[in-house]
Amino acid sequence: MNKAPRVALLGMVALALVALVGIVGGGPATTAVAPYLTREWIGALAVVAVLLGLLAPPLAAAAKLLAWTGDSDPHRPTVTLATIGLWNGAILALLLSLMPESTMATIASEPEAPVPEFVALEAIEPVDFESMGPVAPVEPEVFAAADIFRFRAPAVVIVETQTVVDESGMVGELAKRMGLERMDGHGSGFAVSEDGRIVTNHHVIQGADHLTVVTQDGRRLPVQILAEDPDNDLALLKVQDAGLPWVELAATPPGPGAKTFAIGAPLGLDYTLTEGIISAHRTVGVTEFLQMQTPVAPGSSGGPLFDDVGKVVGVNTATAGGGSMNLAVQAGHVADLVAGPVNPRPVEPTEPGLRVTEITTDGFEIHPTDRMSLEQVAGYFGNALSACFDDAPAEPVNLTIASRGVHVAGLEGDALSCVEKGAAGFGPPLHLVLRFQLDVPVGSALTVRYDSGLVVTVALGS
Repeated sequence: MNKAPRVALLGMVALALVALVGIVGGGPATTAVAPYLTREWIGALAVVAVLLGLLAPPLAAAAKLLAWTGDSDPHRPTVTLATIGLWNGAILALLLSLMPESTMATIASEPEAPVPEFVALEAIEPVDFESMGPVAPVEPEVFAAADIFRFRAPAVVIVETQTVVDESGMVGELAKRMGLERMDGHGSGFAVSEDGRIVTNHHVIQGADHLTVVTQDGRRLPVQILAEDPDNDLALLKVQDAGLPWVELAATPPGPGAKTFAIGAPLGLDYTLTEGIISAHRTVGVTEFLQMQTPVAPGSSGGPLFDDVGKVVGVNTATAGGGSMNLAVQAGHVADLVAGPVNPRPVEPTEPGLRVTEITTDGFEIHPTDRMSLEQVAGYFGNALSACFDDAPAEPVNLTIASRGVHVAGLEGDALSCVEKGAAGFGPPLHLVLRFQLDVPVGSALTVRYDSGLVVTVALGS
């Protein structure tokens, strides 16, 4: 037989035996070394070790055989391939003979896998998710601005006030000329106990004959005055059975640089959130204040100032310096008021007046902030005019306001006299607001609609 076919045949047999050993022995070998193959380089070393185990010993043995034959000059490839084949054949035979025992031993050494316990679907009781109610949100340890509003705004209220006009002063004289019997006001406040106690500034309720608390969800609640502390500009109110969430007072005041948040009704903009920092601690008279950069404005008075863990550190009280230098009464004074004696005094609820539902303009445009001021003025003269009618007239009340007076069209009799009297009071101030504050050109007009159905058209004369 020629040497080339013999070498090729021996090579194929040797490689086949090596492959068979790898296949048969691969499973047990992988099981044995798997706990150690936590890294790629360990796996690569294991592969190299297996190959060396299958090839290195027969190659070494073949070299020894060739050296032992000496001068007989055997065919070296034949000896080498035959040795590789015999070595791997022996390993294969050993693996096949040991495979049943090793396999059983491996299975026996493994812990018994737990058998899953199946339950029939009909045996599981259905869950009534509706009866569980909503899941209460979890408050964070440190509050961002959005967290303050989400978790603390429901405890904040708007305090509406009405005060009978004192006709002795200049303001009272003007109100009398405008036909106003009472002045409306508002401030802010916050609940401090589960039984509905509410803190606000004393100056918010001072002199008020009527009070109403308005909650975030729109409820209008009657109020009692429990205690007043004019020296520290604080007052304690109470509402009955309101179910209001309440806020906790901070035990110590924050230092300069601490972040603070305010919620209130600045300029009548209910539930406004602002953010800033503490600038300093101030003492004025007997009152300790927090000076802060947190923006507030008229209407914010009595509202809470929060720290970044959601506790009240002060009561927003005063503003100056363009809104960047503001004062809040420190929470320690609030704690003293809440813990002090009370003398409950009922107060009549506020009487709802006309509400402006729409203002349309002809010949000019007004900015949103100017529109708010105009709505407030329109509310005053609307209340003055509504007293002239038992029911809202079907046609608009037409007024022409000029610097020299007011002309009323479309009315007669007592209604005309009443409107002329009221318009004579608010006409000149309204002319000044339109002509010089809002820069409305002569010949322009505005139409105001109220929730009672009353419609008033005001034309601006020269």
